[in-house]
Amino acid sequence: MTNGMKIIRGWLVVAAVWLSCPVVWAQQTYPKDIYYDDPPIPVKFKGGSPGIKDFATAYFKSDIMPEIWGSACDAWKNYLRKTPQEKGSKILFDAKNGFIRYEFDANEAYGDGDEEKDYIEMCYWNCADGKHKIFATNCKCELNGKHVMTEYCGPDFYLYDNARHTMCRIASEGIGAYVSGESEGSNIPVVVYSLPRKGKNIGIIIQYDTRNEKKQLVWDGMRFRLNQE
Repeated sequence: MTNGMKIIRGWLVVAAVWLSCPVVWAQQTYPKDIYYDDPPIPVKFKGGSPGIKDFATAYFKSDIMPEIWGSACDAWKNYLRKTPQEKGSKILFDAKNGFIRYEFDANEAYGDGDEEKDYIEMCYWNCADGKHKIFATNCKCELNGKHVMTEYCGPDFYLYDNARHTMCRIASEGIGAYVSGESEGSNIPVVVYSLPRKGKNIGIIIQYDTRNEKKQLVWDGMRFRLNQE
């Protein structure tokens, strides 16, 4: 074999390894250090595997919900019982796409002219290892048409174990889903997540005082990677 052929062959090997890296990364298991100390949440379901209805029901049974989360919990229970929603509350349930959104309109509820809207979203992903699913919840709030950050805003992620039928809360950093914006002087940007109703990627808006920056968390089968839109 000539030196030229050896070099070409060497580059082909390197290229093959490089191209296979996303696949290897996607198949890597989840390390134990991404789990919080919260107790596992059992997920009950009928059939071969749980759907978004099962995840939401398990989630809302897991603990006492504060403020907007309590309102969403009540709305979900009303939906399951097929009873009327409270004024200003709406539930969108999309079983086919594995997506739920709760919307609360403060002006509609109280009639005081307060232009506040709150949203709770839920969805899930099937993991490439065939052993897990990731269930996500997300809260976002708007005041007079602009996003605001409250103590209840932002996403939470849960790793569901197919064998154990339980889900545990995990750190967003552990699956590549943590996003932050850079402060501009004393102004701290608002980071807004939007869970996907269709597709698999999470939309991100980083709202500054005078501009918005759009990004996307791209799902690779096991984790996310951040892309600029």
